[in-house]
Amino acid sequence: MAAIGILEDRYGYVSTTPPDKSTFKKGQKLGATGTNPTGWETAVNVDNNGCAYVASILNLKDAVGNVSENLPSGGLKTALSTVSSILNSFDAICTAACIVCGYTCDGCPIQLRNRNSCATDASSTNDEIARCAAAKIVETIDTSTVIGWVGP
Repeated sequence: MAAIGILEDRYGYVSTTPPDKSTFKKGQKLGATGTNPTGWETAVNVDNNGCAYVASILNLKDAVGNVSENLPSGGLKTALSTVSSILNSFDAICTAACIVCGYTCDGCPIQLRNRNSCATDASSTNDEIARCAAAKIVETIDTSTVIGWVGP
């Protein structure tokens, strides 16, 4: 969770324009720069920081799912199961992204769980699939009011 927070803080707003504390909306798309306004929403722009961000989200998703499955019944299990079911939507997002990019995958590629493995080789098919899925996750976070952090 710390990695998610620091990367959202670092890449979610322009340093000269802090987030609006009344709405907590971010000031720009995640990973955006002056020359790259779409940020990590485009697969070719997913860099090591974009990979680390998505890896952190997917590792949180996996951990919450695993913990919720192994808790005895009760309020905590119910709450974590609800969070887990929302986070599991990322698998459908990855599958759709793979199709759009001309590949087939079932859920989010395992490679995306490693923060250092999706932006290392521009010519690698596995890296391309991982960057494509990462870009779609970032786009969803940038735009979804359900599982995202909506900004400008």
